[in-house]
Amino acid sequence: FLHIGFPTPAQRKAGLTGSAIGVHGPPRRSEQLGLDFARLGVTDGCVALSRDAQVDVVAEWVDTWGVSEIILRAPSS
Repeated sequence: FLHIGFPTPAQRKAGLTGSAIGVHGPPRRSEQLGLDFARLGVTDGCVALSRDAQVDVVAEWVDTWGVSEIILRAPSS
């Protein structure tokens, strides 16, 4: 689980709420069953990846670049 800095102070001021939001892999059972967890869209705000290997790639990127926080930004309208 890689924490995402959401909501930021500005997002909180705009009324957005959340906690324990992050990047994570699939539930153990879904990967064993071959389900594409990320496509199911079953998280409450998290960024779900379909395979543990994908989480490993993101974690390596975070470690390599010294990322201390991932900030989720709302898409531009």
